[in-house]
Amino acid sequence: MNYKKLAFVAMLSAASSTVIAGGFDGPFVQAGIGLAHTRMEMSNSNGTSNAISDDSLVGQLSGGYSKSFGQFNLAGSVFYDIGKQKAGSQNMGTAGQLNSELKNTWGVSIEPGWNINPTTLAYAKFSYVDTDMKRSGSANGVRVGSTHSLSGFGYGLGIKHLFTKNWYGYAEIQKVDFDDVDSSMRHGSVSTEPKQITGFVGAGYRF
Repeated sequence: MNYKKLAFVAMLSAASSTVIAGGFDGPFVQAGIGLAHTRMEMSNSNGTSNAISDDSLVGQLSGGYSKSFGQFNLAGSVFYDIGKQKAGSQNMGTAGQLNSELKNTWGVSIEPGWNINPTTLAYAKFSYVDTDMKRSGSANGVRVGSTHSLSGFGYGLGIKHLFTKNWYGYAEIQKVDFDDVDSSMRHGSVSTEPKQITGFVGAGYRF
């Protein structure tokens, strides 16, 4: 047996494993653009229910740190969604209409992933998300509105691909279920359950 050749192959294998493991290691920043589908599911104390929804073009800025352990990768990040996320309009009949939207949406994520090859990383995304739900409109000719601070938990999937040593592209999708909001109305109480699905594509830089 040629031990020199065997040692050389082992060294190449270890080096290859290191490249795979470290492809996305270190701090990173990224920016993306995408679509947010926001839905409000409402149920009244009298037993009736309805839902409104809308789509919005939004941006996202995020940054974090990534570390590989063999082919397994673990990253943590923070993100902020740029732009308001429309959630639909509720017709109040002759009284007017009420528009809903989310804004100031931000979150923190843990992203366990798998290094598919030296330049490609697939990952899952688990997030805590905070946002402000704003309702505004008119009722009987009078401007009305309210703002609620909400939190929720999200889960999703994503993929990153290195085009150079430092620059990469990414795509991800995430669903977030927010806390219910209970409101007192003239004819009873209304429970609103906001939900949101976002999808982004963008570019990032690893340091």
